[in-house]
Amino acid sequence: MGSPHQLLRRTDGPADSTGPVTWALGAQAARRRQSAGAASGEDGLAEAMEALPLTEVERRYVRARWLDQVNWMGAKAESAQRLYYGLRLTTVVGAVAVPAVVSLNVGGDGSQVVRWLAFGLGLLVAVCASIEELYGFGERWRGFRTGEERLKAEGWSFYQLTGPYRRFRDHSSAYKAFVNRVESVIRRDVEYFMTEVAASPGDQEKAEDKE
Repeated sequence: MGSPHQLLRRTDGPADSTGPVTWALGAQAARRRQSAGAASGEDGLAEAMEALPLTEVERRYVRARWLDQVNWMGAKAESAQRLYYGLRLTTVVGAVAVPAVVSLNVGGDGSQVVRWLAFGLGLLVAVCASIEELYGFGERWRGFRTGEERLKAEGWSFYQLTGPYRRFRDHSSAYKAFVNRVESVIRRDVEYFMTEVAASPGDQEKAEDKE
């Protein structure tokens, strides 16, 4: 996961902002949204939310906060998933290959090659396992995917005025509740990141001792 500042970041600057820094940041945000594949757009949720009878200020929040977070979390989940499976697959295959290489009965100069190959594979396995343990890509993947699905569920419930929004007669009256629930989801994700993913093993042990 990114830093908590990244999780709580992002409202695009004014349309008339100028300067190379502002332009670069805007271009970076556009590339991030494009590379995310607009996950919410694929299931029609983005289009459905755009069609709601909301004011321009309310639409800006939906686009700049809720939809942006859905797409950003989706992209981060996909990235963490690829890294997790890539590192885990390398670790498993390498761990199986090392004993097989060591057991090769090769004489002459070939024995030296076999020893170096076994050493390299063992080092690769250790490095991949250490990287995955340090960065916790599996936890990041599950955390981002959970946050994305929670936000999408809130969006569908708000759109249909079901669940926590069924007591409201229209979307305008349900809007403030939607904002509060979205911010609550984002806040819980930040807290989860800080306590479960970003915390070092020593910090987690101290927290367990206090409990």
